Amino acid sequence: MTGKIVKFSFFRVRYLVCFAVFFLFALVLSITGGLDEINGGKTAVIISVLVLLSAAVLFIVISVFDRSLRMKPDLLNRLIAAVCILSAIGAGIGYLAAYKMVLYNKLNDFDHVYSQVYAKVISEPALSSSGKSVGMTVRVEYISGDGKTLENPKSKFKVYLPSDSNVRYGMGISFKAELSRPEEKLGDFYYRRQLLSQGCYMSVYANSFSEYRPQETMWDKFCGVGIMIRGKVSEYADYILAGSDESGLLKGILIGDKNDFSENLYSDMSKSGFMHIAAVSGLHVSFLCALLGVLLSAFSKKIRIAVTVPVLILFASVAAFTPSVNRAVIMMSIFLFSYLLMKDPDPVTSLFTAALVLVAANPYVVFNLSFILSFSATLSLLIFARPLTAISKAGAEKASEKISELTVFKRFVKNTKVLKNNIVKSISWLLDAFLVPFACQIGVMPILAYYFERVSIGSIVGNIIVIPSTMIVFVVGFINFLIYCVYPPLSGFLSLIIIRPFLTLIRGTAGQLSGLSYVPGLKMSLFSIIVYYILAAAFYYFLTFVLKKIRSATESAEKP
Repeated sequence: MTGKIVKFSFFRVRYLVCFAVFFLFALVLSITGGLDEINGGKTAVIISVLVLLSAAVLFIVISVFDRSLRMKPDLLNRLIAAVCILSAIGAGIGYLAAYKMVLYNKLNDFDHVYSQVYAKVISEPALSSSGKSVGMTVRVEYISGDGKTLENPKSKFKVYLPSDSNVRYGMGISFKAELSRPEEKLGDFYYRRQLLSQGCYMSVYANSFSEYRPQETMWDKFCGVGIMIRGKVSEYADYILAGSDESGLLKGILIGDKNDFSENLYSDMSKSGFMHIAAVSGLHVSFLCALLGVLLSAFSKKIRIAVTVPVLILFASVAAFTPSVNRAVIMMSIFLFSYLLMKDPDPVTSLFTAALVLVAANPYVVFNLSFILSFSATLSLLIFARPLTAISKAGAEKASEKISELTVFKRFVKNTKVLKNNIVKSISWLLDAFLVPFACQIGVMPILAYYFERVSIGSIVGNIIVIPSTMIVFVVGFINFLIYCVYPPLSGFLSLIIIRPFLTLIRGTAGQLSGLSYVPGLKMSLFSIIVYYILAAAFYYFLTFVLKKIRSATESAEKP
């Protein structure tokens, strides 16, 4: 899984990670440059073939002349990396063109055509900002218009219906409307790109609809179970916390449903930087895995993994398969299978593998904000958390030595070794509670500033309270949900003594920090973002330098 290491002058990457980075880079450049739109994608195919041929020629040259030239290992690694990079760029450009030609070009015949559409609602319907319509994503099953028909195009549309429409997630709907590709830009907003990142090729405004029963595959039946559980969880939250902000917050934490957020709650969660707890992601998946690990601790590793992976997929279905939960579930599944096959799986490789899987399903997801934030936060956590926590632990050990040497402790404490260990654990826990959110914030701060022109500083400190509280609400909330399914009145007890107090604590913390930590008007340009990440890389190498110094000093002190 981890593979060989390619050494560069400033950084080290694994071949798969190297391929994924440049594959994503090629996709971003191709979409930004409009290669997918030129000549129906044919230009992109030609460029892709030329780049792949270059990679093939370089690979043949390496294979033929490797032994005769007796290349040094470093030079050979660099040449293989060059083949990997060229292959990734060619594959990225070519895959985007092929994806568009296979999946979308056939829909162009229906552009600006009044058509009959049969589709299934696959996202939670949400009221528009104007309040005049309700929008949703649908998976199209049949289109008929202008004498043409198209069955099972495997495409999604963004559909808008009147605000009073009684439509729900999982429903089959039929409507007549003029189909059209969305505008490229609405003001400064890249509307078409945003819809494509959600998998939607066309936007539709329909005045009415009728319900029908869509065709169901085994996968649809599985997703139907997720939809049923999602509805049941929503009903459960309303039952135990009826008519309060805490009810909407509980739905957000358990299933990522923010439709019942009040205006004040949404504003406070957004400004305080705590909205991530209501967007089901890696945090929630890790909580679920921890809960399953405890419940299945008596079983073997194979059984635990065999049970955990299907439960994670079901959980993704309950959370409506958002990009953040998809990334987290794919990454965790890859990590678990890697753990089954080897002793030391690589989280970074698992993360980039998850990214490749998501991009294979929809190349335009690279411009989905949920995907960008989720991926950036996780990568930043994997890069910065280890050196930061290692340095903090070293600092805690130094502090414990100083504290344990105080006269007051020597007088009342006999076993100073136990005291030192407890001090180290306490200081490390406090520092880690601050440093782990800080590690995530390093990766997402410029993205938040670019998209929202604001940054929430207080969330770094506030997460010390919010993250543990969210874990308790998530774990106890799902256990209480099972109790609710058996005997609803009993679920009110756990809600009263545990769930409601911690939800109130989260709500209060968000309210207090929304005004204190909210820094508006912080707009970053693309150039500023590039400079920021260069400085972040320099900060990482500074941390590794400090860590090496600490380790060498520790090893020197331990020598007799």
